[in-house]
Amino acid sequence: MGFDSLAVTAARQELEPLLVGAQIQELAFSDTWTLTLTAYRPATGRIHLLASAHPERSRVLRSAAPPRRGVERDTPFMLLTRKYLRNAWIVAFEQPGLERVLTLHCVRRLGEDADSRDHRIRLVVEAMGRRANLLLVDENDTILDAWRRTPPSRNAIRPILPHLPYELPPAQVRLPVTEPGLMAAAARAGEHGGTLAKYLGETLEGASPLAAREIAFRASGASAAPLVGADWARVSAAALQLYAPVRGEAAWEPCVVLVDNAPIDAAVFWASHVEHERGAQLEAATTASEAFGRLETAGGTGRPAAGLHGPLAGERAALASQIETVLKAERRKAGALRRELERSESVEQLRRWGELVLAFAWHGEVGATALQVEGERIPLDPGRTTWENAQAYFAAYQRARDTRKRLPALVQAVEARIEYLATLHTLAESAATPEVLRTIKSEIGADSPARPVAKKGTRQKPGGSASGPYRRFNLGDGWELLVGSSARGNARVTFELAGPEDLWLHARNVPGAHAILRATGRAQEPPSDVLLQAAGAAAHFSSARANSLVEVDVAPRRYVKKIPEAPPGLVRYTHERTLRVQPRPPLASSVQQPGASYRD
Repeated sequence: MGFDSLAVTAARQELEPLLVGAQIQELAFSDTWTLTLTAYRPATGRIHLLASAHPERSRVLRSAAPPRRGVERDTPFMLLTRKYLRNAWIVAFEQPGLERVLTLHCVRRLGEDADSRDHRIRLVVEAMGRRANLLLVDENDTILDAWRRTPPSRNAIRPILPHLPYELPPAQVRLPVTEPGLMAAAARAGEHGGTLAKYLGETLEGASPLAAREIAFRASGASAAPLVGADWARVSAAALQLYAPVRGEAAWEPCVVLVDNAPIDAAVFWASHVEHERGAQLEAATTASEAFGRLETAGGTGRPAAGLHGPLAGERAALASQIETVLKAERRKAGALRRELERSESVEQLRRWGELVLAFAWHGEVGATALQVEGERIPLDPGRTTWENAQAYFAAYQRARDTRKRLPALVQAVEARIEYLATLHTLAESAATPEVLRTIKSEIGADSPARPVAKKGTRQKPGGSASGPYRRFNLGDGWELLVGSSARGNARVTFELAGPEDLWLHARNVPGAHAILRATGRAQEPPSDVLLQAAGAAAHFSSARANSLVEVDVAPRRYVKKIPEAPPGLVRYTHERTLRVQPRPPLASSVQQPGASYRD
């Protein structure tokens, strides 16, 4: 569901009366993306505030936990944040319209002498999913620094670098959720098709996909109701009711979405369509911070609370950082090998130069540094004889020819290693248990398929790979989904647990988990809603999980093949079809299967 525009608005309304006039006493980065600070004022006591630029779970809310350092090395942005915000006073909150941007206006005196003056500093939280950011901006609207820097070469319209002027993210031009705005939306509806929810999400200010589906459900009884034939009187009433807390005309109704009594998502309004159409339970919360805070400690559920807080946040961040370091080294190695391969393409020139030096040596002079022959300039070593120069070129030709023969295989091996490590990095970010993290850590050094030695008289498992952890989701209607939790888990669900007719799913062209959709009964073809739920889960457990739409390939398992001599979990496949889906954790019961205890 995500921390959408309405959630930012609810958080601002919650935090403003608690923190305006408070002094920031402590602050720390609990992980790479997340700043937590403690502010105090006599009327409210100590309040903890969390601001995160996590690409999947960016948010700003009240935290139950005090600041706790979770990073080993400080970045320049972290150092500046401490310099300017520690002991500063929070004087105002600001949110432009219904944008996912919340600004804390702070004042701090730098220096102790009489000439010191107050400095106005803004902490800007852009809770915008994969484009999320944290920025420090001074009183002249100049960027001091940002968590995510963006040079002009990457974004010429809105670069983000120190010393550049700060500009708000471009606002989306949408209709306000007022009676005139809704009348205009109704008038334009005839120009569009598709579902009512899709049209509302593209037309109304601050309407996330979740909010749009809820309005459609309240108006028509179905979140996927078609736009054609919509009762706009009911649509307007539902929209005005949902947005009433924005105008201060009603209280928010935060809720937590539960599956098997475990929190997997949250919203700042009662998401009744999730309860009625997807079989989840809703549990009321008193504030937006309480609702979304429940997810911070939801490690091990169907949707892991990866990357922010929870008991595994530090371990996830540390492991992801370790994998990223190895990845960078492998990418440098790949670049060096490609450059060497390019140089080896001139191998025939070396042989020809050697032959020309022997054939036309009489054209040159003793001690010459070059030989001009047939319009070419051939470099020579003046300290060598003609014969020695020719032999040097022939020796270089032999080396280059041998290199050209072996380099393609080396480049291919390093590229497979990079693909493998990128998958581990993605799986580490969504690891749900300490055991899975330990498994992934042990897999970092794997550079070839596991080939355990079989005991005499015993038969190895097909595929020859050690057992790996995976998740099992019961999707209902006689279908279940198996999702790999590590590289060996990917190999296990694909080549040990899946049958040839089961469906294999994977986010297209991005690292992620292997997913297997299989029948638990006699069903032959999965219903479309089950297939879409499985595809959404495959997208969710991929590096593209923060995208609004993700392409997911679906193929019968019999067309998925291992890559010979490649690390575990790397495959090639054919006969696929591609679905475009929203990344979603499956709203179904799940069990984390360990590496060795489960027997299928």
